[in-house]
Amino acid sequence: MNLNSLESHTFTHSTKLQAKEGATNVTVTLSNINGDVDENDKNDVRNATVTGIVPAPDRKVVAEEGTGTWCGWCPRGAVFMDSMSHDYPEYFVPIAVHNGDPMVVSDYDAGIGAFPGFTGYPGAIIDRASVINPAALENSLFSRVVIAAKAKLLNGAEYDPISGLLTMTVSAEFTGAVSGNWRLNMVVTEDGVTGTTAAYNQSNYYSGGANGEMGGYELLPSVVPASQMVYDHVARAITAGWAGLAGSVPTPVAAGETHIAKFTWNVPAGMKTENMRIISMLIMPNGNINNANTFTFDEAIANGLASSNEDPIALESLDVYPNPAGDQVTLALQLADAQNVQVQVYDVMGRMVATQSYGTMSGQQWLPLQTNTLSNGVYSLQIAIGDGVVTRKLVVQN
Repeated sequence: MNLNSLESHTFTHSTKLQAKEGATNVTVTLSNINGDVDENDKNDVRNATVTGIVPAPDRKVVAEEGTGTWCGWCPRGAVFMDSMSHDYPEYFVPIAVHNGDPMVVSDYDAGIGAFPGFTGYPGAIIDRASVINPAALENSLFSRVVIAAKAKLLNGAEYDPISGLLTMTVSAEFTGAVSGNWRLNMVVTEDGVTGTTAAYNQSNYYSGGANGEMGGYELLPSVVPASQMVYDHVARAITAGWAGLAGSVPTPVAAGETHIAKFTWNVPAGMKTENMRIISMLIMPNGNINNANTFTFDEAIANGLASSNEDPIALESLDVYPNPAGDQVTLALQLADAQNVQVQVYDVMGRMVATQSYGTMSGQQWLPLQTNTLSNGVYSLQIAIGDGVVTRKLVVQN
């Protein structure tokens, strides 16, 4: 080849390097410079270190990114979340939690905003262990994916297209013993979200390139019109609130045990199930996410609902009304046989704010629950029926 002074050349070596776990030293040497002896051989060698990462078995890392269409820096979050999901689909679970725009999920947004250290948008919360700039997602994945998962998670689902009811289960097969307040949770996201109103316009501080390149946003206007925007990884539901389903993991748990949690969500009209992902989380007592798993809607449906003879839920039907509720809400349930029934109410931060025990009952029941002491907001109802637990979302508007 012919290169002029100060020109550069990029090449790919014909032999791939198999990086081992830990640090591997790599030396690159130039020789036969212009077919003669090099006048200066002091710059013919460069050394570098390649660090090999071996992910823990069945481990996935969750990134919950706070974002919003109003946020001019948030294209950075979208670019890096897309890049990570493309490069590391087996290990990276992206969730875009919107704020102040039509894609907001209030209880999820509240959990993001209240997370310690979350100070601005876009911000990425990694396994609920730290808050980072989305540009640092790759290094954070490398540091988290090596942490052993305490359980292998399998998601399943069943869907009624007439009513829109999506029933989901996560089966947690524990590979190690745990104790304390561990919880399971289920999140639903949607790709390919678009809108036609100005509220779907994306503010863009990278327009014109003065703030550097950003995945093509530097070529777009300062307000990208809704007609040019497609939003991915959009959080649509966090079914058991920020803290997860109370009582979904007993304590203690021995290695080898499997525990199942069940969640339900009514899919709003207009959402495309073919673009949805169903994400499970295993949440530690300190609030960190120990593991997660993600399946497409079709994959979860194909898996079906998990069941266990050890954790039966003897419930034929359940309705919560009115919802939104004022001073009182009624739980209408049909029990398959005699079961003890207890209801606990949790706020978006996972704090139990009310509880009611109804004793043992069977058949059709209408159970009143006072909500007049609750502040306006979104709550999670955890309804324990025998040895099983189901969850429902409740909105209070006094």
